[in-house]
Amino acid sequence: DKLLRNALNREINSDLLHEMKHLADLSLGRYKLCYKFARIFDASRFLERFDKAEQSAINFERQMKNNPKWRNIVTIQPKE
Repeated sequence: DKLLRNALNREINSDLLHEMKHLADLSLGRYKLCYKFARIFDASRFLERFDKAEQSAINFERQMKNNPKWRNIVTIQPKE
C-alpha cells in the first residue's frame, strides 16, 4: 500500500513539474512558435519527438523528479 502511494505521489509530482515548466516557458515567452503550432495541430504524440518546448519540459521533469526538494510538492494520503 505504501509503495503504491509513493509511486502515485511521484508520478503526480513529476507531471506537475512538467506542466510548471511549460507555464514558466510560456510566461517568459520561450518557444512561442512551438506553442502556437501545437495549438493548431493537436498531434502531441508525434510532436513530442520534435517539439523543443516539450523536450525542454521532459528534460526538466527528469532532472527534478528525484530531487528531494521537489519530490513532494503534492501528496495524496488515504482517508483514515
